[in-house]
Amino acid sequence: DKGFFLFSSIIFFAFFYLIAVENIIKLFHCKKCILTIFVVSGYIGIYLFNVFLSIIFETELPQFGIEYLIYMIIDSLIAFMVF
Repeated sequence: DKGFFLFSSIIFFAFFYLIAVENIIKLFHCKKCILTIFVVSGYIGIYLFNVFLSIIFETELPQFGIEYLIYMIIDSLIAFMVF
């Protein structure tokens, strides 16, 4: 649990796809850079969206631990190297 809401990632990605994806693609022309930006903005966006939901529902704020940062870095490196 650690403060993250059920299905919050699906809701965030729906909003992210509708709002930010086209703008990021237009702004950057490097495919590997775009994928890395998608990964990092996904992790940070999901965290901030859960903070927003925690404030609304007056629950404990989600923890941004070192593990979360390590997963973000590893996923970014995989996206940069593989694709």
